[in-house]
Amino acid sequence: DDSHTVTTVIEKALLKEGFKVLLACDGLEALKTAIYERPKLIITDSVMPRMDGYGLLRALRANPMTSEIPVIMLTSRASTEDEQRALAFGFSDFIPKPIQPVRVISRVKHILELTKKNRR
Repeated sequence: DDSHTVTTVIEKALLKEGFKVLLACDGLEALKTAIYERPKLIITDSVMPRMDGYGLLRALRANPMTSEIPVIMLTSRASTEDEQRALAFGFSDFIPKPIQPVRVISRVKHILELTKKNRR
């Protein structure tokens, strides 16, 4: 996310729930981190320096090592059309800003549970 405050709130909430959290300051760094670390899930903002959330998802899907990682879109562009576009593009979920840590945690847990079921 491009906001340090939002990133900190999400990071603290996820750490409190026992998740390992990796941070990237822009889309290109997020892509490199995803390739190297192979996370179970990625949360990305739609607007970021060097590569936006859509470019990040496109690059992740194009790489066999990262193509199956679920990606949640986090954005202040939260109209119904923006949500529909993000989901149609292939994001696993859509979380509008302002951020509510409880919503983020429940969505992350839900996506990870679905991913676990689909791999069985």
